[in-house]
Amino acid sequence: MVRLILGLFAPPLLLLEISVLRGQPLSAWVLVNTVVFPVLLALSIVLHEAGHAIAARLLGLEVPRIELGQGRRLFQWRWGRTRLALNAFPSAGFTYLAADGVGGVRGRLWLTIAAGPLVTAAIWGAALHGAPPSSVGEAIFPTVAFTRGLAVTEVLAFVNGWLLVFNLVPLPTLKWLPLGKNDGARLLSVPFAPQRELDMMAISAAVAEAEELRCSGDLPGALRVLETALARSPGSWVVRNSLAIVRLQQGELAAARDLFLELLDEEPPVPALRWLIRNNLAWADFRLRREDLRGEADTHSTAAHSRFPRAPFALSTRGAVLVWLGRAAEAVPLLERAYAMNSEPVNRALNACCLVLAATSRGQHEAARLWLARARENHPASELLPEAEAAVETLARVAGGTPMRTQE
Repeated sequence: MVRLILGLFAPPLLLLEISVLRGQPLSAWVLVNTVVFPVLLALSIVLHEAGHAIAARLLGLEVPRIELGQGRRLFQWRWGRTRLALNAFPSAGFTYLAADGVGGVRGRLWLTIAAGPLVTAAIWGAALHGAPPSSVGEAIFPTVAFTRGLAVTEVLAFVNGWLLVFNLVPLPTLKWLPLGKNDGARLLSVPFAPQRELDMMAISAAVAEAEELRCSGDLPGALRVLETALARSPGSWVVRNSLAIVRLQQGELAAARDLFLELLDEEPPVPALRWLIRNNLAWADFRLRREDLRGEADTHSTAAHSRFPRAPFALSTRGAVLVWLGRAAEAVPLLERAYAMNSEPVNRALNACCLVLAATSRGQHEAARLWLARARENHPASELLPEAEAAVETLARVAGGTPMRTQE
């Protein structure tokens, strides 16, 4: 939670630091502009994602899901065939795309990706025109405007200028995304993407629908959607991965692990997904808790976390495996970060249950009870909840009413 808050306010704090270094006098407007910053950031991200979504619909692509922000889910609703989700921290946005057919999809996908940065560039240009900076330095870091008065237009330009840089500089590996690419990297890669990667779009809508059903607890419905998709795209790597995840939630642990092992031996449609399947295999090992799988779970969860050290899915699995390995002190910060960053209540509940197991293994009764309450609040039917409840009951029984000793 603290990391997300600091990340959200890091840009205005940077402006403040530069202002101090430049010897500029500060005023109360600094505080006002700092508070305004996340509002303008959220607005800019909404418009950026709207650019992607509107272009996609105009070009005949589907938009199964738009997610705004990170952290706790605030609202979600459906608008036609699109599911919109609003999360607590407006620090990112994601637009998921799909296509009924693959004809001409390469060009349509490229234009859809380009539409987001084009909207951001238009906002940046309009803001600079509305409040022309006095120098190149002020255009990049508007410290004078930031410290001397209400600087909505200047901060809007600052936000979108840096969003544009972030979007267009082709960063090959973003550590919190499964595919690890920003818009700039994808604009360069889409013209040369293998057909297998483009074929994923034909089943993306079904996978997104199944994930929504799974997270809502409708596991039979999720299975029906995925089995229909698999009939349309036999052998689909992505659909089979989703099927294994549903089976895990149903309690078919061995069958899910076998399917993850099959997928690990195959070439994924996108190379970065290899780390995702290693993460999923480690999670299946954790759920099985067989002694002969400890080494495998450790190896694969370490690899996934090394590749994506800030991704909630990797933090969650690595933290859970560390609890299993008896290294709860290392697990807790990872699981707490995963809980803060995860949006889906079903995933937050799993993180909370793992934190219960970590707390009980360290004799921390109050912490365990707190995380157990959070797990129940997020998803009362979580598959790990019975184990977490049993761990708390066992700890209370062992304590026998005597004061608990907290291990640090």
